[in-house]
Amino acid sequence: MKKLNISSFDLKEQIFDPNTAGDRFTRVRFLARNGYQLIIGVGAGFAPAINQIAMEYPKTQFAIIDSEQVAMANVTTLSFDRNQGLFVAGAALALASKSGKVCFFADTKNAFSKSDIAMLGKGATYAKANTQIISKLSDEPKLTLPELLKQGCDQIFSTWDADDQVIRTIATANDLLPKNAVKTKVSGILPDQFFLNISAISNTYKNNPRYLTIKKRTDIAVEQVITSAYQERSMNEILPGAPGVYGKRYNLSNGGLQIEYVGPITNSARLSTITSAVRTGKIKLDSTGS
Repeated sequence: MKKLNISSFDLKEQIFDPNTAGDRFTRVRFLARNGYQLIIGVGAGFAPAINQIAMEYPKTQFAIIDSEQVAMANVTTLSFDRNQGLFVAGAALALASKSGKVCFFADTKNAFSKSDIAMLGKGATYAKANTQIISKLSDEPKLTLPELLKQGCDQIFSTWDADDQVIRTIATANDLLPKNAVKTKVSGILPDQFFLNISAISNTYKNNPRYLTIKKRTDIAVEQVITSAYQERSMNEILPGAPGVYGKRYNLSNGGLQIEYVGPITNSARLSTITSAVRTGKIKLDSTGS
């Protein structure tokens, strides 16, 4: 925040266990009670707390990042276009798959799974019409993933975010294969699955199983909302499909959403054309925030 001449004394950062809803209420209310002018919560887990406390403190400005669940006049919503990311990821995985099978894995409680599967499949079949989409929802990755491998899945997109079981299970299976055998690759979403970065640089496995990540630039969102508040400007775009919710939805066009690849990209020219078409709107997708 140096360019805004904001000192560290003007900012208060609190990091705590993301699974404790009561703690969120306590800490957000503490910040509001003590006169902080802008309070930012990152992640959908903050939605109940911000929704309630924004009503209690209508003159305080709040922002929630990566959620579109709070429709309040004093709450700025900064979200990410999930469909753009999933479409391009589906196309990339289809072009990279040697078996012609793109697989999706998530836990049974993931609210986005149905739409994620549909959009991943849409991107995959756009890139290669005969691509087979296989999906599996399970709360037991170590038991379920071997089933997908037996079905010939060599490209798996996973939204499992509880721990790194998925990437570790695939990496372990890959290490048991003959040297020249086709290795399965795993893709996901950052920062939701932050452990993908940790596992990617680990020396535990012979082969890094990560292929790509959809990266939500939460750092850009935080910087922009702080800058807007400091300059007394509002971020009040109407977010399609989210009644009463205002702010900004980041996508491939405005740089708030990125696709990052690990290693060589298969059929990069074709993939670049598809990505550009999504970015410019030539491929029209319904905009849906995460």
